[in-house]
Amino acid sequence: MHLFDRERHFFGGTGIVGAGIPIGTGIAQAIKYRGGDQICLCFFGDGAVNTGAFHESINIAALWKLPVIYICENNQYAMGTSVSRASSFTELVQRSEGYNVKRERVDGMDFFAVRELAERLIADVRENQQPYFVEAVCYRYRGHGAADPGTYRTREEVAEWRERDPIGRVERYLVEQQMLTEEDVERMHQQVTRPALSMNRSSRPPSGPRRRAEQRCQRSCFARPSARRSSRRWSAIPRSS
Repeated sequence: MHLFDRERHFFGGTGIVGAGIPIGTGIAQAIKYRGGDQICLCFFGDGAVNTGAFHESINIAALWKLPVIYICENNQYAMGTSVSRASSFTELVQRSEGYNVKRERVDGMDFFAVRELAERLIADVRENQQPYFVEAVCYRYRGHGAADPGTYRTREEVAEWRERDPIGRVERYLVEQQMLTEEDVERMHQQVTRPALSMNRSSRPPSGPRRRAEQRCQRSCFARPSARRSSRRWSAIPRSS
C-alpha cells in the first residue's frame, strides 16, 4: 500500500478509503496541463465508490476531460461488508452513469480479458483525452487483514472463486497450448514458495494471537489455485456500453 517510486511513475496508495482517487485525478490534470501523453491508471476497491471523493473526482475528470482510467477492483466485500449491503447498484459500473464518462465491466479474474480491455482503453483515452470507468469483478481469498477471519462468507464460496483463480487459468491455458508442461508449472511454484517459506522459518516466531493470525495467513497465501485442474468453463462478464 505504501510503496512509492517516482522514477517509475508509481505514486503509491493510502490507508484512507478512496483517498487515492482525487490524487489520481490531480495527476491526470498535471499530465494534461504539461501537455504529456501519459495516462493515469487509478485503482481502488468497491468500498471507495461510496465515498464523496470518488464522485467529486470522476465528475471533475469528465468536466475537464482528463486522461485517467478509474479502475474499481470489485472484490465483493470492501473490508467486510458485501456490495449488496452497501450499494443499491450491485453492478458498480452503473455508479458512473451520472458523470458522462465511458464505462466497461470486465471479468477481473480473466487475465486475457483484462489485458485486451486495457490495451483498447489506453489507446482510446490517449487519443480522445477523456476519462473511463472500469469495474473489474474479482475476489480476495483472505480476509481484509491478518486479524479478519472472513466469517461473513462461506468456505464453499471461497472455494468456488478459487476455481477461477487467474494464475491457475493462465497456467491451464499455457499447458493446453503446449507452451508449458505440468512440470514447468510445478517448478515455477517451487521457485516462488521456497524462498518465502525459508524466510518464514528463519524469522523469530510470533506467539499468541499474532501467531494464530500468521498461521491463517500462511495457509491462505500458499494454497494452490485449482483452476488449471478444473474442466469448468467460465464465460466473461458482459460489458456495459
